[in-house]
Amino acid sequence: MRFKVSVIGQKLYDPLAKYAKKWGPTIMAHEDKEVVHLDARDRQVITESDLEQNFEVCKEMIYGCMELSLANPPRPDGKMAEIPKLCDFEAAFLLLSLRSNFHCDLHHRRGGKGRIKDWANTEAMRIRKLLSYLVVLTNRTAEARIEKIKVLKGIVLAFRSLKADQAWNLCMFVHSTGKY
Repeated sequence: MRFKVSVIGQKLYDPLAKYAKKWGPTIMAHEDKEVVHLDARDRQVITESDLEQNFEVCKEMIYGCMELSLANPPRPDGKMAEIPKLCDFEAAFLLLSLRSNFHCDLHHRRGGKGRIKDWANTEAMRIRKLLSYLVVLTNRTAEARIEKIKVLKGIVLAFRSLKADQAWNLCMFVHSTGKY
């Protein structure tokens, strides 16, 4: 399978791979190999319960996205681009599927590569929706009733206020404590 992978897509793959290494058996056990779990609804509206349910993957991806936004120059309007483009997330999920053998049974079947790309697109849309909703919630208020959402908002606010080296030290500290 050949596809173009941007540098940002490769960098987004790292937090996804870390999450998949930890939760791989759970992902493989699911029929659709879902990395991001959303409740079945008529309309796909993201809620705080979705953020709470996907806390681990959101936390890993927030670190990856914020590190990327600190490494890249600000947009012309002076703001930081906090959430990468959908194609970058899609490339990261394609890399995850190929390197973790999530869809090894589909590689040599007719139409299998298209199904893998559809899976990557669906997962990319889900994670991007979750992260965008988290940014909207953080812009609205820094407070939250749910502890896990408070932690995610705190990570976003901390990255916004820090310089690149300070943000990296914060990442290392949070990962070393192991609480969240």
